[in-house]
Amino acid sequence: MINPLEHLRPEIRTLAPYTLAHREARVKLDANESPYGPSEEIQREIRAQLDDIEMNRYPDPDATALKTALAGFLQIPADRLLLGNGSDELIGYLITTFAGKGGGVLYPTPTFSMYGIIAASLGQKTIEIPLEEDFQIMTDRFLAALRKNSPEIVFLASPNNPTGREFPEEVVIPVLEESGAVVVLDEAYIDFTDHNGCLRLLDHYPNLIILRTLSKIGMAALRLGILTASPQILREVEKVRLPYNINTFSQTAATVLLRHEGALREQIRTIVSEREWLFSALSKIPQLCPIPSTANFILFRTDEPDRLFGHLLNAGILIRNLNAPGPLAGCLRVTIGAPEENREFLSHLQNFFQGGK
Repeated sequence: MINPLEHLRPEIRTLAPYTLAHREARVKLDANESPYGPSEEIQREIRAQLDDIEMNRYPDPDATALKTALAGFLQIPADRLLLGNGSDELIGYLITTFAGKGGGVLYPTPTFSMYGIIAASLGQKTIEIPLEEDFQIMTDRFLAALRKNSPEIVFLASPNNPTGREFPEEVVIPVLEESGAVVVLDEAYIDFTDHNGCLRLLDHYPNLIILRTLSKIGMAALRLGILTASPQILREVEKVRLPYNINTFSQTAATVLLRHEGALREQIRTIVSEREWLFSALSKIPQLCPIPSTANFILFRTDEPDRLFGHLLNAGILIRNLNAPGPLAGCLRVTIGAPEENREFLSHLQNFFQGGK
């Protein structure tokens, strides 16, 4: 009897997949999605555009119209953009392009788990550098780890997921200057900060790559990741990009949505305002320790994470339970929802700690 698993690569055999338990909930605050979809007027505009799609034809391989719309939204030249099916696909392209000589892939932890999963699935060494107790990077220690390990590629998510903390330029620039590696700055949550990230550094540091996404600002269903870097880096990554990787439906819908930048920006402002309100409210609950966040979520610690998670779920409110031995022990993460969702979440939270367990 032939056993095809005899040919399984050893790194795949030991790899744990990225899994998410599918739970139905009336109030969904677990996945860092925007609570806002397009208005009915914008949906009609999208439907009208979709009616013109030729289902028997491949997508525009260069996503020309979408890149033009993104160039205006992000203030990045269209020819400096490379798109992927979510940032996950782009992370795979980058590791495929730049890792393979034994140096491996380095990133601080805790962070977005796909850096390690994709690196391991591609047979690359993963190097995890623990963050400090406040979930920040101590520059001297991090640089020492870089020199010791000599990775080929470094991933820094800022704001970081699941912590919500930013890594300031005072950390990023020394890494760019002293690591000798390709440095990928994942700015998936940058829209919820009060600045435009590190785009201005691209012309000064040829080893810098920046990732962005449309998933967090209301387009998660479209799966659109964005990469920008120097022209020489883009040329090399383009060699491994799969043909027609951005489908016509996503290209069309995103192009329409980006025409309504004012509506998108207003939604983002509301989310930021709600984040500040919710953080202040969580800070007043003695049994909680919320972590300052510049993303669209808040990480917080409690002594009863599993019971609290179950209490909320029974009330129809789903958040993310990250409680596990290590730096995230006792941690839960709540996505910022619409105002009424945030207030219902807070009400059930207060009820739990006031004896309604």
